[in-house]
Amino acid sequence: MIGDPTYSRRKTRELLSGLLRLAEARGTKRLLITSVSAGAGKTLLCKALREEAKILGGRTISFVSQRFLDRVEPSEVSGVDLVLVDGPASIEVDGLSEIPSDWRRALDGVVLVVVKRETQRESVQEARRWLEANGLPIVAVVWNEYRLPPLGVLFERLRRALTFRKSNPLGGGKSTSPKRRGDDDAESSFGLSKEEP
Repeated sequence: MIGDPTYSRRKTRELLSGLLRLAEARGTKRLLITSVSAGAGKTLLCKALREEAKILGGRTISFVSQRFLDRVEPSEVSGVDLVLVDGPASIEVDGLSEIPSDWRRALDGVVLVVVKRETQRESVQEARRWLEANGLPIVAVVWNEYRLPPLGVLFERLRRALTFRKSNPLGGGKSTSPKRRGDDDAESSFGLSKEEP
């Protein structure tokens, strides 16, 4: 979902359109969005689908977070074209037990998010068996091609980029961009020395 914005938006729009067609054809109107493991991007997918739903127009799509399922009955979310539930990772400890039983019975299927080159085939097969044994067929699989690195890695990359910018002799010395308030604090928090004139 992260990367080239045009590609991501197009793919997200295609997925949402496909889920709406599936809801019309098969009556799969309540879908759980889950993943084999935490951090696969299912919540980012839900956010992207929510944004595309605003643009799409003409259809009523409800998004429900797993945290609020105990406050809303499935029957209260009626008269919509599609209900998407941002659920837990499916095969983590007690995965679907976090979803109230009335919602588990009301769900028509699952959109499973997997991470390219990281999610093991055996894990996906196990998730499929487990979900289907609980009456939740997989209706779509989203192949997430990009996973954000851990926050510590991002900070290290930023520190290196700032250090390179300061020490790069081809850069012409100091940056010509205006300094914003707080830049000094940001640099010192990364343990960088400030440039002296």
